This record gives sequence, C-alpha cells and structure tokens, in this order.
Amino acid sequence: MKFFGKLVYIPFATLVLPRDWWQWATGLTGDEPGVIKDSVLSWGKYVNIGNAPALYDMTFGRVRIKTPTVTYVDWPDPTLATAKLLGNVPFCDNYMVIVDCIRGKFGVSQALK
Repeated sequence: MKFFGKLVYIPFATLVLPRDWWQWATGLTGDEPGVIKDSVLSWGKYVNIGNAPALYDMTFGRVRIKTPTVTYVDWPDPTLATAKLLGNVPFCDNYMVIVDCIRGKFGVSQALK
C-alpha cells in the first residue's frame, strides 16, 4: 500500500466493488476469517477495506484473470458508496491499456515480449 498525500493506492486489488456486489462476487459476508481486513487513510479519513478472492474468473475481451482479488471499501462519503473501480493488476505482466483521449475510448492489447 502506498500513500500519495490524501490518496491511497492499494496495489493488490483487482476490482473494488460496493459491499453488496463484493458479497455476491466472493460469496462471503465480510466476517469470515479468510477476509483480509485493513483500515487505510483516504482523503484524510480512515476507511475500512476487505479483500478476498472472487468465486469466478473475470474476463473482458481476451483478458482472463483467474479468481481476482476483490476489495470492498466502507466509504465515509455516500457519493462513493456505489463506486466500481478496476485496478491495474490485470495488466501488470501481459497486457497494456491503450487510451484514446481524443475519442474517449480505451482498449486492451497483449504486450509485446
């Protein structure tokens, strides 16, 4: 975990979901011993997070992530309560994200080796 001012970077999260979506994706309630819990500083306040592997593989296009780590965040700001965020983990080794800022599009490509 890295801190950038008031922002927190959670490198192990593949997908950040609202708690109810997280419960569906993991099949857990959040109270099980296998859930990795932490309290991290975000925007000057501590927030509770929980991590666990998903029940399912995550795929989009040709990218397949086997049982990704899914995170929930108990955001103090209700406008973030329904946020769904994709982390950088799926792209670390074999893929790159191509962003077309002019047309507002993005794509995923297998990285050249």
